[in-house]
Amino acid sequence: MKFLPLFCLVALTIFNCNHGVTKQYPRYNAFVFSSSAESENYSIKFAGNDTIFLQERFPKPKQLFYSVIQKDDRKKLDSLLEKVDFPRYDTVYFQNNLQDAITYKFYLARDTTINWVLIYGHKGPKSLYEFAGWLTALKDRQTFHPTNASVDFGDLTYIVLPHIPPPTK
Repeated sequence: MKFLPLFCLVALTIFNCNHGVTKQYPRYNAFVFSSSAESENYSIKFAGNDTIFLQERFPKPKQLFYSVIQKDDRKKLDSLLEKVDFPRYDTVYFQNNLQDAITYKFYLARDTTINWVLIYGHKGPKSLYEFAGWLTALKDRQTFHPTNASVDFGDLTYIVLPHIPPPTK
């Protein structure tokens, strides 16, 4: 009986220390941002943890890298992804009669649902151009390291150019 108040106090202390501390997991399985331009072609994959992957396809031969994203950048990314309502956008924004424009592709997988938006030229929503700018700046300030990991970047249609065989003699 003497130990009952002490036990209650210890249990209450432990409960209060853990109460309100919930680990937040992103509400997506994978997010891939791809950019293709005259001078570069790459994709960045965010899988919901602190590791991000970068696949560079041009101007160098295809290479894969990884980096660790900072906690503040992770929170900002999750916040931006919560604000962007991909299903409300058209799937493709394409500016006709334009050559050598930048192409952006946003690919988001949540459980069994996949949403993607492709922008070529200057016909896309302003909010997506701003998001692309933030993602590009994030890529530029990361320190990437080569890796041999196997990483699925999802559907890269319209981003990865087909292999053109050499001419036959």
